[in-house]
Amino acid sequence: MIRYLPLAMLLFLPLAACANPETQAKVDAQVCSKYKESQAKLDALYGNITAQYAQDKVFIKNLKAAQEAWVKYRDAELKTIYPDEYRHSYGSIVRTCECTKLSQLNEARIKELEQWTKGSKDICAGTMQGVHSIKAPE
Repeated sequence: MIRYLPLAMLLFLPLAACANPETQAKVDAQVCSKYKESQAKLDALYGNITAQYAQDKVFIKNLKAAQEAWVKYRDAELKTIYPDEYRHSYGSIVRTCECTKLSQLNEARIKELEQWTKGSKDICAGTMQGVHSIKAPE
């Protein structure tokens, strides 16, 4: 009995994060709203960075390419964990699990992107040193 306790805790962890949900749909709505909040925060941060660095066309081009690649990675990572072909076997909690994972991935990306808003004194920081600290060739 005790050896199954960690497994039981892991299975019910997403449910514990929700305040007295009555249905799986309510759990999904609560957890997925957190994902939507993280997506809005990520989008706003990306917009702020592109506005802050608007004069640096090289940086903007590369940031855009990096963000597009990251979105593809995020989507592929989710498909790897929860492939459509096996979706039926995960039960009704799958949407909660997907939104949890998407939130985690978004929060990690937010931490990566925040480096460009804070700047750095590290000699190897490249474009993270601050706005316009490196001039693009004309």
